[in-house]
Amino acid sequence: MSFITEMIDLIVERYARCNKLALTIAVPLETKKRLGLGGNILEAGSRHLIPAGINVIDGRRIDEEEVAVNVNASRDLESRKEYSQRGSCGGINHAG
Repeated sequence: MSFITEMIDLIVERYARCNKLALTIAVPLETKKRLGLGGNILEAGSRHLIPAGINVIDGRRIDEEEVAVNVNASRDLESRKEYSQRGSCGGINHAG
């Protein structure tokens, strides 16, 4: 099995266990810096992460509003929080 296939399998397994609408894969900022790469930094507790560009969602829910509110940067997260506070997201827990 190739590295990519193994990684995708691990991601899908993690998604199945997380019991959430979606799963975003992010890597530590230090890893991206070491590779000479950058990106939009997100904070998760005391950790600084950068989205890896891999996302998994439940395809049966693709038309729901929650899926339409994409988070790629800190400002997007703030918009998402405002959207959630308006009650449109049905109280989804977005903590990692």
